[in-house]
Amino acid sequence: MPPRPTTAPTPALRYWRGQRALRQRELAERAGVDRTTVVRLEHGLPAGLETIHRLAEVLDVVPGDLLRQPPGRDDALVTPPVRE
Repeated sequence: MPPRPTTAPTPALRYWRGQRALRQRELAERAGVDRTTVVRLEHGLPAGLETIHRLAEVLDVVPGDLLRQPPGRDDALVTPPVRE
């Protein structure tokens, strides 16, 4: 069995931060992370699982919500082609 990943991208982080009307600095302070961490994550770099949990708690969402494409994104509904 392959090892479980310890990091993951958070494509919906910016969406949920906007929904909660938080500035990057406010979110970072409440989650106990550096503001540059929030910036990096919003630019697509992966987050550690503990960081994802902290951000989700502050944003009042489940961690999985941060891992999904944000609502309204067309590519969230695209089904990959089936190879035969």
